[in-house]
Amino acid sequence: MSVPTRRRGTVGRPLSVTTNSFKVDTLPRKQFYQYDVITPEPRHPRHAQEIVDRLQSHTAPDVFRPKALYDGQAIMFASRVLNLAGGGSGNFNVFMSDRPPPPGASGRGVYSVKLTRAAAQVIDFTALADLITGKGGSSPRTLTAINILQLLIRAAPNLMYPHTLRAYYTSAGKSNHIGGGLELWRGFFQSVRPCVGQMLINVDVSVSAMYRSGTLQEVALSVLGSNNMRDLTAPENHANLKKLKNFFKNVLVMVTPTGGRPNERSRKKKIRGLVANAGEFEFEKDGGQTTVKDHFKEAHGYMLQHPLIFGILVGSKERAIVFPAEVCTVVEGQIYKKKVPQELTSHVVKFATSKPEDRLRTIKQGSGMRAPIFEYETSPFMQDAGMRVSPAPVRIDGRVLPTPKLVFGDNEAMRIQNGGWNVTKNKFKEPMPLIAWAVIDYARNHHKAQSFIDMLLRCFQVLEYLQPYTSAVNGQGNISGDLMNVAHATMDWAGQQAMQLPPDQRPPKPSRIALIICILPYPAAEIRRAVKHFGDVESGIPTQCIRVDKIKEGNHLNQYCNNVALKINARLGGLNSVTSSRALAELQQNKFMIFGADVGHPGAGMKNQPSVASMVWSFDNHAMKYAAFSSVQEPRQEHIEELGSMMTRALDAYGEMWKAAPARLVLFRDGLSEGEFEGVGAREIEAIEGAINEIWTLRKLTVPKPKLTYIVVGKRHHVRFFPDSGTGDKSGNCPPGFVADSGIDSPLAADFYILSHGGLLGTSRPSHYTVLRDDIFSNNPDALQELAYTLCHCYAKATRSVSIPAPVYCKLLLFFQVVILIRILTDADVSQCPISLRRLTTCPQLVCARANFHFSQDLRYDDASSANSGDAGFDLKPWKDGYKPLHAGLRKSMYFL
Repeated sequence: MSVPTRRRGTVGRPLSVTTNSFKVDTLPRKQFYQYDVITPEPRHPRHAQEIVDRLQSHTAPDVFRPKALYDGQAIMFASRVLNLAGGGSGNFNVFMSDRPPPPGASGRGVYSVKLTRAAAQVIDFTALADLITGKGGSSPRTLTAINILQLLIRAAPNLMYPHTLRAYYTSAGKSNHIGGGLELWRGFFQSVRPCVGQMLINVDVSVSAMYRSGTLQEVALSVLGSNNMRDLTAPENHANLKKLKNFFKNVLVMVTPTGGRPNERSRKKKIRGLVANAGEFEFEKDGGQTTVKDHFKEAHGYMLQHPLIFGILVGSKERAIVFPAEVCTVVEGQIYKKKVPQELTSHVVKFATSKPEDRLRTIKQGSGMRAPIFEYETSPFMQDAGMRVSPAPVRIDGRVLPTPKLVFGDNEAMRIQNGGWNVTKNKFKEPMPLIAWAVIDYARNHHKAQSFIDMLLRCFQVLEYLQPYTSAVNGQGNISGDLMNVAHATMDWAGQQAMQLPPDQRPPKPSRIALIICILPYPAAEIRRAVKHFGDVESGIPTQCIRVDKIKEGNHLNQYCNNVALKINARLGGLNSVTSSRALAELQQNKFMIFGADVGHPGAGMKNQPSVASMVWSFDNHAMKYAAFSSVQEPRQEHIEELGSMMTRALDAYGEMWKAAPARLVLFRDGLSEGEFEGVGAREIEAIEGAINEIWTLRKLTVPKPKLTYIVVGKRHHVRFFPDSGTGDKSGNCPPGFVADSGIDSPLAADFYILSHGGLLGTSRPSHYTVLRDDIFSNNPDALQELAYTLCHCYAKATRSVSIPAPVYCKLLLFFQVVILIRILTDADVSQCPISLRRLTTCPQLVCARANFHFSQDLRYDDASSANSGDAGFDLKPWKDGYKPLHAGLRKSMYFL
């Protein structure tokens, strides 16, 4: 794919900031040689690294002096040719114990490792110099060289601390136990990034959930939220034991046969499963049958204190071995890779959030932890390579873009401060009548329901409305049937109310119910799912769910109802406000469409469930109204399989609506990594071109085909900006509209960062825009940046600018994923959550569950208890068959808000 011509923007007020990146002053001077590594299948992610480190430190230290770099999987890079017994290959038996191995040792604790010199060329770093100076592009040689740099900066800490691919965590940054058998650890993310004119190391504070260390009994009780040891005596099919099995699978424990704290007799074991009533578990011993309880008494002189609680299964399927839970201790420092339970996320938010100045201080100096910059100075791997890193973070020059104009019904520009505005007492630009509507009280709290209705009606003063039909319904019944009965009753009610008005004041007779509001207890996930499935799939009636605990007295309720009114008016087809800027005005000179597209994947641990692709497209001249398509595809596939057909349907629907073809198409693509630009990005641009050709041929159009701009929007990165004291907003972050397009920009594509939202909590994260194609603005950075920033003010239900353009935000609502929690766990940023909800500490509520509402309930999409973790092939057909289409009545509405 060709790289757009690079230009720098000029619009905006200058602002210099510090970044969380450090310059590589000196690239490695040595060449590296690649070796293929074959190790035993690891018991856990760190096991293979422990084996290879033992190989280099103890088994064959003379061969590995200096130590080689190992990627933890199948590749090793050495800064000199290794002196292997077989010339180009060598076999080693690695004995993991510090005790001298007996002659010909084999079996437990002994691992065979094979190294083979790869046929790959010798790697040096001259190609990187060409890459960052623009003399050469990306190639296998540059990618390998960057990979070696990644290994160099991570090698030393990864040998000392628990880690993922790109971040490590230390007990010095450990939190107290948060419940659910979990605790939180801080650490550091590290990544080498090529930039124009320099190589940078991006360093950021990171947070991960960890399995709580301690006795297995203590951790199990924490998982169950109990203090009663009897809860650990659950029988085989009890819900408690099922929950514990799911939690502890593959967790490492230290087994101490005599009980108590781990000692020299303790052995590390991986939990394969759990058994109930472990003390009475029978097995064969010395030709007879015995129990676990009797065995421990006879063999170890230990009398079990709790023989009726569960035990762990270790060993193989053919030879199961059972240990009682009371002799097991959970090993410290094991990363929890599943979804954190919803009720614990407030703890995560509190622990992960830090002010910008505190975050930068930790990155530079550490806070109870040793900062990576100090590790670079002492790392033997970096010293051997001759690699040097500047101790000072990089400073760059950016700009603050002008704030777009935002106009409501009075045609006066709103006063926008810190990215926010107040909608109270403002009229909608285009209010939609709300005549036949109902409120259903599933919470059965009449007082709160009436308070909510009264306040909502006051917020609806700009609408034509009658009192709603109200009903109290038992949430345990047939919800779909209840909703349909209420819909019919509402029509009768609306007619009766209208007849009581003078003839000249009667609203037009409605043809159908316009809206059903459901007040729900908390939690009520199943009721909400049934309500949304009824509205989105079965009936096409817009629905709005309200949590009863959100209905409070005073100004809070007024603000809350104003935000609900924003959503309702947009869902009904109204227009809350319009935004204007020079870039948008340029688009509006011709018919245009703006798209947002992404693929949503099932949650952590969901191996046998599909991904859901979605696309939203604008159908008005203000880029405020969007319709949506979604489809099911193979799991973890980032390419949108049906993008071409979605684009064809969108173009055709737009043509029918406007009786004209669009002249310009702007697509914001979320979710692509840099390594997917040339593959997935190029393939999707080709699919879009194919859709355009198909429509022009099908409709026999003679007008010119539309120009295309394709921009990737990234939020899953760790670049942060830190303004000097007194130059940021009240949260200490950069002011909304800060843009950076030099100093940390990529040499591979035209890109820029925009921090488009005001800081609320923690350190704000900018959005990263990469332009893969721009036919519309001819790669004018000022126009592209201003358009992106303007669209961040077009999110219909928001009263603040959001962190990514509205079409990208809208498509997020079609996926089943806890967006905010994922962001917090990776980089402690909560400032980009949908800001119509003020209390960000309640972010666990923001579960974007659109796709799940379309699946048949028996498929249990994204339900951890239903996920198949085996290796069986994935069958997409039942998921496609069970994915119900959106009701025709909602296809041209913003039902997903």
